[in-house]
Amino acid sequence: MKGKMVLLGVLVLIAVMGVALTAYGATTDSKNVVVNGRPTPKLVLTVDTALVDFGDIDPETPEAIEPAFNANVRSNKDYNYYLTAPASFDGTGTPSLTHLEWSRLAAYAQFPGVAGNVDPDSGSRTGDAGDDYTYDLRLTFGYDVEAGDHAATLVPTALQ
Repeated sequence: MKGKMVLLGVLVLIAVMGVALTAYGATTDSKNVVVNGRPTPKLVLTVDTALVDFGDIDPETPEAIEPAFNANVRSNKDYNYYLTAPASFDGTGTPSLTHLEWSRLAAYAQFPGVAGNVDPDSGSRTGDAGDDYTYDLRLTFGYDVEAGDHAATLVPTALQ
């Protein structure tokens, strides 16, 4: 009789466990939650200095500032970059911008002396550090340029 009681106890235990497992399975439910996000296009251009001052320049003696300035582009889309330059310096006699040379990745090149864009480039999405465009500048005013203050505005530009 003791054996029958143990067997009956085991059967009751199995039945209770089955009911408990069935009851647990019946109360479980799940749903999906979709998370959307849409970054807006963003483009940030910074320049590390607003003034490159060569100071007094001796005629026909090249003066170089290396590096002269750095432009940094941060973008979450592909972008185009260029540097816009005027045709000439402001000031007495408006000397041609060909007196100014630039270098970024190679040897110095003369500005063309006509207003327009130089150093066109393109880039892909940048990391948080961005892409740097570091320029060296060299200026030579010969005896053909009248003494006095001369200035030109260079404009780094990035667009998506």
